[in-house]
Amino acid sequence: MSKKVIVAAAAAGLIVLAGCGGGGAPAVVEGGPAKATTQMPATPKPTPKPAKTVQVEGAKQYVEAVASMDPEQLEAARKFTVPGSVADAYLLEQSHQATASLDGGSDATGLGNVTKKDDGYQFCTYDDNGDDVCFLYAGFKQQGGKLTDLSINSDPVGPRLTMGNGKTVTSHDVKFELLSAFKSSQGYLIVSVRVTTGDRKVDPYQYTATYRAPSGAQRGASTGGGPDSIAPKSHAVVTMWFRGVDVGGAVTLSFEPENDDFNTYDVKIPVGAVG
Repeated sequence: MSKKVIVAAAAAGLIVLAGCGGGGAPAVVEGGPAKATTQMPATPKPTPKPAKTVQVEGAKQYVEAVASMDPEQLEAARKFTVPGSVADAYLLEQSHQATASLDGGSDATGLGNVTKKDDGYQFCTYDDNGDDVCFLYAGFKQQGGKLTDLSINSDPVGPRLTMGNGKTVTSHDVKFELLSAFKSSQGYLIVSVRVTTGDRKVDPYQYTATYRAPSGAQRGASTGGGPDSIAPKSHAVVTMWFRGVDVGGAVTLSFEPENDDFNTYDVKIPVGAVG
């Protein structure tokens, strides 16, 4: 699978939050040194009537931001969402992936032009054979005129998105923070982690990371993103793609600090559990 198609898959079908209907806020799964638990953020003020699938202001701009793969545009589009909702969290997760690409030196090129279709908006890219691959963002739900939820190609986003809670794991003066994990419709669990260095340069080895699933099965990373090296007193985002596994396990990420006799260390980063 080409890099562009993998990124497009990430932009269009990948996320694990506890099921969220209507205007309810998503469950946010913690990651960090302690046992992962599920944390429910403040629930947006309920609407007088049940949420409906409707077209709302900002839906097109929302999808255009996703198609842009530009962290700044993704951040700006959050003004069209209810804070803490599935729609809001999805933009954050997409921003994590886009940031990792930029941090690794790749251009955040757009995925295609956004056009109106049915009750939503779609953009199309292409696969390795040159065939169109289209992603329809629809099923938008709102609260107070802002987006709370959506589906992609008729697949609800909410049950596939897991967000971190800000906790970090520290090893050899390097901090690792789970930002998000997203289960793609193609079967990849895409884990985004922020790495913050201390006084030494650090080389993360995201491409050789492993994931231990709740069942005990171990899976190597199919691919990844982000920089090969992070300067002292800096931070960057790395991503790791694991096929055919679910949240509830842990990533083992190797890294090599500068001036440490070429020693490589492993850090275990819990990816939470939905429930």
